[in-house]
Amino acid sequence: MNHRDQSSNRSIILNIPSIKVIGKAEKFPWFNELYKIYQFGIDHGLISDFIVHGSYGDFTNTNFSDLEISVCWVDPIDLKGKIDQKKYIFLKKLNELIIQIDPLQHHGVFNLSSRICQSYSYRDLPLSAYGDAWCISGMQLDFNLNWDERAFMELGRERLRVTASSLLLNKSTFFKYGLNLYSQKRFLSNLFMLPVFIYNSHGFPYSKKRCISDAEDLLPDFIIRLIEVASKIRTCWPESPAWFSQARSYFINQKIPGGIADRVAVNLFRNKQVSVSVAEIMTSKDFQQISLYTNQ
Repeated sequence: MNHRDQSSNRSIILNIPSIKVIGKAEKFPWFNELYKIYQFGIDHGLISDFIVHGSYGDFTNTNFSDLEISVCWVDPIDLKGKIDQKKYIFLKKLNELIIQIDPLQHHGVFNLSSRICQSYSYRDLPLSAYGDAWCISGMQLDFNLNWDERAFMELGRERLRVTASSLLLNKSTFFKYGLNLYSQKRFLSNLFMLPVFIYNSHGFPYSKKRCISDAEDLLPDFIIRLIEVASKIRTCWPESPAWFSQARSYFINQKIPGGIADRVAVNLFRNKQVSVSVAEIMTSKDFQQISLYTNQ
């Protein structure tokens, strides 16, 4: 999907291939468990499919990767309110699997339904996220995108300002409850979003991968250098031991993260080399220059 496709109010059709057609299910040792959860959702009339996107969607996942998954609900769901027992069981099963795959995951599922698709906003997950994705059975998504380019650019500037400020104030934001792998991963994940918001502020609704790969087109040198250093940390990110997921699974139900007890559990996850590498980023001159975006 290119920029022009999203520059006006229009219908957009996305075809998401089945992983059965792609033929790479064996790459993921957890796929059979995901399929069981999918079947539970189908049998109880809760969902029509899952969409896996991000690095697990294009099969470039590393130890740093979290599982980005959109649930296509038959009926819209409000996770802030009370949900029925079947949906609760379904989400608990899915979130437990997510934590098993990535014990450091800091967000839950994304939600789709026909109602959401028919009034899709530029504030929602960018449709470019579904450019490299797969689902269980194969599906077509019909979006009616409500597009306002000026408002989208303003939203990009606001998100850039807020994210830059949070990164600079990291002791009271990301590291408020401790310096650990969970909080360090959140910090780095937000750092990786700066290129996206810079591109958004210029009107380009590109995916994170494209914003980083096209960095020289629009990003200042200090952002490029920061992303290069952060990417090296991501590439060498340590594998999480099994007890990480076991510790968090006790506190995860229908939402990720799971509250105060979950916050205590993740504070146990530490790695000296990662701490040293993240500290080097935060004390660098390049990092201090992101203050330029705090007055956007």
